[in-house]
Amino acid sequence: MIEVAEPRAPGEAYAVASSQARRFIAGGNRRGRPVVPDEKLDARFFPVHAIDPAQPLKAGEIAELPPTGWRMMLLSPDGEVVASSEVRNREHGFAPSGFVGGNPSLNRLYHRFVEVRDRPGLGLDGPYEARFFEAPSLHVRALWLHGPHDVFIVAASPARLASETEMLEIVNRVLERKASSRDPSLYGPSEPVLA
Repeated sequence: MIEVAEPRAPGEAYAVASSQARRFIAGGNRRGRPVVPDEKLDARFFPVHAIDPAQPLKAGEIAELPPTGWRMMLLSPDGEVVASSEVRNREHGFAPSGFVGGNPSLNRLYHRFVEVRDRPGLGLDGPYEARFFEAPSLHVRALWLHGPHDVFIVAASPARLASETEMLEIVNRVLERKASSRDPSLYGPSEPVLA
């Protein structure tokens, strides 16, 4: 089992994300598992560290990225992610940047995080901090265990663990696929993320 700390979100980030969640629950869940208004939901917060694929990074630089906001995952009593909200750091506080109800990929990602966190014998001596890593324009996401040996949990494969270099290579492969399959002008520069 890996020792993982889940950082506490600042009060304002919590308030903005919770407000989005209350509106979501009051309006009914349009996708995924229904949410019962009086159901006890557990909120998990992860600091978000986002990269811009137009700005190449070198191995070792992801850990230096400042957090861009917070990702909240609302969990049902049976551990399913019923909704997710993201708030971004702004000059004068936090602003909502996205809300998703019943997203299967975030649910898989969270379950893989729990699976890795609770698996004995991985040789990952902690402590680690749970973070959310993303390249938003490429729809690449991972839960990131930041610690003595940074590890990224990739949702696309069963509990796949990736190093920082491997994570940047994943981002580069997605960037290359997008550039070759569509008009690259729609996605901006296609320089590799890993310089």
